[in-house]
Amino acid sequence: MEKKYFIASGKAHLGPFSLSELREKKLNPDTLIWREDLKQWTKVTEIAELKIYVIPVPPPTPEQIEVQIKKENKEIKQNITNRIVKKATIYTIVTYIVFFIVIFIVIGGLKSNFERYPTPYQYITPAFEPYFSMGIYVSSVQNLKIVLISISLFWSLIFSAICFVLFFIREKKKYSYQ
Repeated sequence: MEKKYFIASGKAHLGPFSLSELREKKLNPDTLIWREDLKQWTKVTEIAELKIYVIPVPPPTPEQIEVQIKKENKEIKQNITNRIVKKATIYTIVTYIVFFIVIFIVIGGLKSNFERYPTPYQYITPAFEPYFSMGIYVSSVQNLKIVLISISLFWSLIFSAICFVLFFIREKKKYSYQ
């Protein structure tokens, strides 16, 4: 009785094939074969009677190797760039929050009592006098809080954008030494 062979093709298998039918198939060295007396799928080059039917696969050309190396290098650079941007972004978010809190406190955003000393200006109440010198004109404490938050957000954004560039450069230098 003639042995029957199966060929692995992705997730499926083809066959059964007789030995004469396998001669017509284009078998490469990585083709997996199974027959009844084998416990598991085996490479065709490990089955003695089938070795002669294997079409050798030539090694890659120098151009193919060069293209593959360029592709791998591009992927590596992209992964490094992604890591650098991710780290710089995390540092920038933390920096933004810190800048906001510091700026908000420094410009007096946490004061609960805005009463200060009397002002010489009749149309400026004592509560808003320190902010008048900064060019901030508001009509109520609530509006002043909103303005102070807006100022803090704006300057935090400016400082954090500068820090993002600095963090990015610093992280890029770390990876350039590796």
